[in-house]
Order: sequence, then C-alpha cells, then structure tokens
Amino acid sequence: MDLKSIEHLSAGELITLLQQGCQQFSEQFYGSFFIPIDTTQIFFIFTANKTSERADFQHKIQQMQSHLNEWFQNNLHLYGTFYYGSFFRELNELYLSYQTAQKVRNNQTTDLLSQIRRYILSEYSNPGLTLHNIANHFNINHCYLTVLYKDKYGINLYDYLIRVRMEKAAELLKTTDLKSYQIAELTGYSNSQYFSISFKKYYGCTVTEFKHKT
Repeated sequence: MDLKSIEHLSAGELITLLQQGCQQFSEQFYGSFFIPIDTTQIFFIFTANKTSERADFQHKIQQMQSHLNEWFQNNLHLYGTFYYGSFFRELNELYLSYQTAQKVRNNQTTDLLSQIRRYILSEYSNPGLTLHNIANHFNINHCYLTVLYKDKYGINLYDYLIRVRMEKAAELLKTTDLKSYQIAELTGYSNSQYFSISFKKYYGCTVTEFKHKT
C-alpha cells in the first residue's frame, strides 16, 4: 500500500501515527499484520478465517480497504493506493504473493510516470506548469511524486522539467532566428531575464554565446 504523504508532519511524527494506526488495524482484523515500511508505504498480510469462496475473501478485503482509507482520511487527511499480491494458503507462498504485489506496483508506477513525462513534453511551454500543478493534474501529492520520479529515473522531476525546457530552447536557437524573449515565451518562461539566467546556469554560457557557437 502506498500513501500520498502529507506535508505538515515531520517524518518521525508521521511514522508514529502510522504505527498507531497499524496497531489498531492488526487488532481489528485479527490474524492480519500491518507494518509501516516508511512514511509512504505500509506492508500488510490480510487473512480471513472461515472464508471458502474467493468472492467472499475479496469482499472482506474491500471492507478492510474501506476501513483503512477512512482512518487515513480522518486522522491524516490522505489516501492510499492498494497493491495486492496473489492469494495463498501456505506460508511458503508469502514471498511469491509479495513479488506479485511489487510487480503490480512497479507496472502502475511506470505507467503513471510515463504519462507524466508525456504531459510535460506537451505542456512545457505553459509558464504555469509547476510541480504542484503536475501533481494536481494526476491527483497525487507533489512530494510523493518527486520521490517516485527520483527513484525511477534518478533525477528530480523539477530538474527534468528544466531539462526539457532548456533542450527545447537550445533546439530553437540552433534552428530559428527567434529572439531570446520569443524563445523564453515558447519554452514556458514569462520572464525573459529569468530565462537567460536559467539558460546560463544550465549550459554555462549566455544565450548569445550559445548562438555564436552554433
């Protein structure tokens, strides 16, 4: 289970609250275990005794999921995404179930991040495109999104947005006779001076120097 972590609590405070919540969950769903991995993930093993039909078991899982999300909303004002492994009856099948859940999580995360990259490539010229706006567009907390993106691609999402804009600016400088302020507007900068500062920081030279080099 992944949590869209809130921002006004420290990591220590959030972990403490999650530990308290997991203890309550484990007591309420007897025989099940809920363990906070960090501030963004909870690992759980859910059991339902005297359940012979898979449909009944799935119904109990839905009840559990509803209860957990209600607790998160009431206590932390956040919500979670659940990733389920395979059903198992023997303990030695636990690891296979965990691997299945991780595979589902990884596939969905990869799909989400691919959508975000495509979104940035289509919207980079919008000066209102920020981390918060991107996160809001995909209904995800921007801090959590930053963690996901860095884990997947090894670069901060904000740095990726800058890279896209700078590479597009360089392309326009090489292939057009547009003025600096025009390129700034086309790459999402409403302030041409800030664009020039960002460009020099990224490429190590001014827009004019870069133009002369090409």
